[in-house]
Amino acid sequence: MTPNVKKPGSTPSGKADKKKPVTISLANKSIISCSYNSTPIDVLRTLGKADDRSLIMGIYRGKRIDLRAPLRIDGQLEFCHLKSPEGTEAFRRGITMLISYLIREINPNARLVVEHSLNRGLYCEFRNLSAGLRPAIVWLKNRIKEFVSLDVPFEYRRVPFEEALSIFERQGEWEKRELISAIGKKRVVLYGINDYWQIFTGPLPPATGHLEKYHIRSYAPGIIVGFRAAPENNQPESTNLVRDQRKLFSVYSEHERWGRILEVENVCALNRAVKNSSHSELMKVAEALHEKKIAGIADTITRRLKRYRLIMIAGPSSSGKTTFSKRLMIQLKVNGLKPVILNLDDYFVNRELTPKDNTGQYDYEALEALDLELFNRNVSDLLDGKKVELPDFDFGEGRRFYKGRFLALSSPYQPVLVEGIHGLNAAIAPCVTPQQRLRIYISALTSININDLNRIPSSDNRLIRRIVRDNLFRSYSARETINRWPSVRAGEARHIFSRQEEADIYFNSALVYELAVFKQYAMQLLRDIEPYEPEYPTACRLLEILELFNLIPDDEVPPTSILREFIGGSSFDY
Repeated sequence: MTPNVKKPGSTPSGKADKKKPVTISLANKSIISCSYNSTPIDVLRTLGKADDRSLIMGIYRGKRIDLRAPLRIDGQLEFCHLKSPEGTEAFRRGITMLISYLIREINPNARLVVEHSLNRGLYCEFRNLSAGLRPAIVWLKNRIKEFVSLDVPFEYRRVPFEEALSIFERQGEWEKRELISAIGKKRVVLYGINDYWQIFTGPLPPATGHLEKYHIRSYAPGIIVGFRAAPENNQPESTNLVRDQRKLFSVYSEHERWGRILEVENVCALNRAVKNSSHSELMKVAEALHEKKIAGIADTITRRLKRYRLIMIAGPSSSGKTTFSKRLMIQLKVNGLKPVILNLDDYFVNRELTPKDNTGQYDYEALEALDLELFNRNVSDLLDGKKVELPDFDFGEGRRFYKGRFLALSSPYQPVLVEGIHGLNAAIAPCVTPQQRLRIYISALTSININDLNRIPSSDNRLIRRIVRDNLFRSYSARETINRWPSVRAGEARHIFSRQEEADIYFNSALVYELAVFKQYAMQLLRDIEPYEPEYPTACRLLEILELFNLIPDDEVPPTSILREFIGGSSFDY
């Protein structure tokens, strides 16, 4: 049956029946009736949009799907534009698949490894390339251009589990056998080019013609690859869209070194450690690496004590700033100092005075959400040797209170820690010069990759942290936290990420084992989100990540761990 567009109306539900048409609801409220096993591309043909290269994947009944996936049950279908978050990720998966295939033309044993995000692109490295980096990039650009013009299909197959095992055995990729075993499904979606097959954590574009707006640039010792955004404000289009972020890059490099120390560079390696009961030592070493880093920061502060008046600790939501600050204070006390801390969260304006974003939600990430005048006056008085009464903010009430909490410095060289998302902003404590402040940026930048071509976005890692914490300590459902997350991310982009290269010291709060611990807390919270709710697609994506991990019980997580800020049981008071 050829798909037919119908007028908007209710969508009947029921079990799949091969003899009955499938009723598809679109985002514009129109209804389409199509044959059993029709695809999203068939729907696009009916809508006259089959040639629209900006539509790159779909969300069907709340789950991400390839545009060639069969439609067998009544449900809602949404098409994702390549500029949308999901569309951009699909684009990235497509371009990395193509590069992974093409470099084997240089050397059959060469492979592409996606390490982490870096600004608007993905930082990747080559293994066994046997060619110079710059000549390889020039060659790749020419070959990609050819494939884009030829519009070569990414073959899409949904095969039985055993067949997928056989394919990867034939390709000599034993670790992918472990990965699909971890996925634990009877059928596996594979993508291929000329009998070269890979597995991905989400849909790819249907063909290479969708990849026209890519960029590749050298970023030694690897490359940055990604989606080339359209020009803004009538500015000329540029392929050089990734700013230099060497400080941030150095933190990622440090994390990779830690992964080699732990001998855990991906999910399969972690799962093997859990299976072999060797994860206990791994957890201890991971926590010790954190502690050693914090101790080193405390030593830096101690050596330069007469220079720094303020220690600014900044970072996005769910980075673990509070626990980091408390652990840093302990290490400073080990060095014989008497640190004090000011929390910017205590200086929020009352709820009714909080600014709102363009969606009408409270913008807690905005600098204007803080009573800067009060904070700056308190800091100035404190550094002048005066006693200051500190406020406390009650998030439940949405109001600031005074509870008789006073603070005075006993020495002009007493370390003053300032913790909050705006710690890098020069508007915070302008009475202190830039040379008199040490700026520390903390974030869960990355924890672990799934395999060579599939990473876990840092933002998803932080979102899982926040879902667990908000449920345990703020009585928010996962749905409420996910609903708020886009606004949080937008605020971070405006107020935090643009300043991260201004930091003097970076601390990556991610722990290689953390998602295996969060699994027991987050999965049921995510499963409680219903398919008809707007947050369901995000819940499904997070569930797909967590399902890859073997569970690690929380009883061996130390009471001082940053994870305790999110799962409870910390020895610190919050």
